[in-house]
Amino acid sequence: MKKITFIILAIILIPASIFSQCIVKMSGGETNTIAQRSDGTLWFWGRGENGQSGTGNTQDHYTPIPFANSVQVVSNFEAGYNNTFIIKPDGSLWGTGGNNTGQLGIGTTQLGYYSPVHISPGSTWKYVSSTLHTYGIRTNGTLWGWGFNDSGQMGNGTCCNDQLTPIQIGTASDWKQVEASGSRSGLAIKENGTLWGWGGNGARLVGPTSTQVVNYPTQVGIVNDWVYISVGAAHAMGLKNNGTLWSWGANGYGVNGNGNINYNPQPVGTDSWQSIASGMYHVVGIKSDGTLWAWGRNNFNQLG
Repeated sequence: MKKITFIILAIILIPASIFSQCIVKMSGGETNTIAQRSDGTLWFWGRGENGQSGTGNTQDHYTPIPFANSVQVVSNFEAGYNNTFIIKPDGSLWGTGGNNTGQLGIGTTQLGYYSPVHISPGSTWKYVSSTLHTYGIRTNGTLWGWGFNDSGQMGNGTCCNDQLTPIQIGTASDWKQVEASGSRSGLAIKENGTLWGWGGNGARLVGPTSTQVVNYPTQVGIVNDWVYISVGAAHAMGLKNNGTLWSWGANGYGVNGNGNINYNPQPVGTDSWQSIASGMYHVVGIKSDGTLWAWGRNNFNQLG
């Protein structure tokens, strides 16, 4: 959720102090942002009340600082709802910040951790996404979940105890991307381009059925041309390999971009897009011609 994995709104959002190197990747959490420089180092700014900055305290940071007070290289990262995750070059997964529902995956519900803690030592990871529940993909392509589990978020038929350590979701080993939705669900893409969903279905992210909980990963539609997805509070955006943009789910503040509440993925216009990112109730994207677009809620000038 709220992941920004490309340079977007850079001139508006990134303080000048970190322009000494090119920003190549960003991730926006609920009230904080982390960005990766071209040298692989990670920088943090925003709220730190739950320990999101990894600096050992709960201070807010109004200008960029090195994440966890260390100029370290990371291979992937995620700004979650109230925490931060990093994947180091050796594939190890680390997290810091809020943990009230076990979303750090370290076996406790201690409210917050102020410095990065090692998650599932001995395993290696390539992707992570988090809200109050967290999903990760290991380097062997298997899918795992932990944290809040009141609506089948773990994708294994269980409810309603929180999952405090990573548990495997299904047996497939060909997962490419996974996103944790704010509406208690998960969406993921396999290497073959198929789209899958599970968990709470009140926003119809997992499909048109009126079933409120989808207990196991279920294919969304029948096509196999998805290349990237981004989810918000109760909506999802997806890019196909032909550059078309699609949306589905609730349409609060016009976030679906086509004026509709969509129970199945529906096209957003006919233009071609190169990248997309969902906030909780807004979306920003870059078309193939390089122009920048935004829509949805604008109560904090999210639309730039």
